[in-house]
Amino acid sequence: MSALQAVSPFTGPGRSCQSCGVRVFCLGRGLDGENLKKFEMARGQIRVLRRDQHLFRAGDEFDTLYVVRSGAIKTLETTDDGQERITGFYLPGQVLGLDGIENHQHRSTAVSLETSSVCPLPYRRLMTLSADIKGLQDQIWRAMSHEIANKQKLLLTLGTKDAEGRLATFLLAMSERLKGMGYSATEFRLSMGRHEIGEYLGLNLETVSRVFTRFHNAGLIERERRSVRLLDVPALLARSIGQGYVAAHRETPATVVPFDRRKIRAQTGPSRSRPAAA
Repeated sequence: MSALQAVSPFTGPGRSCQSCGVRVFCLGRGLDGENLKKFEMARGQIRVLRRDQHLFRAGDEFDTLYVVRSGAIKTLETTDDGQERITGFYLPGQVLGLDGIENHQHRSTAVSLETSSVCPLPYRRLMTLSADIKGLQDQIWRAMSHEIANKQKLLLTLGTKDAEGRLATFLLAMSERLKGMGYSATEFRLSMGRHEIGEYLGLNLETVSRVFTRFHNAGLIERERRSVRLLDVPALLARSIGQGYVAAHRETPATVVPFDRRKIRAQTGPSRSRPAAA
């Protein structure tokens, strides 16, 4: 498979909300005219992050939400025994920082997976503006609901699925997210590596590599480094829901990282190819 070209509709030269392709996905969705101008005035200066640069750290004071404008960002939380665990991957249009609203302090750490940019939205300004602009508060509630739903889906995936089911679910979820953003649903480049995918799914690196190879050999996907092409979506869906799993290939308990909910701190993320978050 030839290397996929990274084509993004979100990385144009314009920095105004009016010209930003992410606007149809972010909190400014549906705003126009004077309301869009007010929203842009409330927004902070766009921040550009280098790969592996922190946006915020657990324990930092919360005062701002962030909308990913380009690139990809991961979030991590620390378990009671001091280990960091990836809890989410955020792509353009998704909102970061919602975990800090409850206690005015971030519970997670956010780190860029690649060169990325974010739009800061100071929380107090946003709340004041939402009282004035009809529909903005609904967008904020929708972002919160989406965050909670993603956490619940992750817990369900880790608690009920084997290694094949977890990876298939991850690939299909990434496909759906990219499709909704105007990218190809079957051909994309991952921004996260196998180690990061494994940490997110509760699998070790060897298991992730083995399942990727198994999917490739079965004709479900093609993979070249971080570029992925989904060849048989129905078969991946079957793996995701546990059908067609070959018992002889079932992973042994030693290859799956145990998932202990008690160790995770309370958690409140025309077709084109896209550099997603391997």
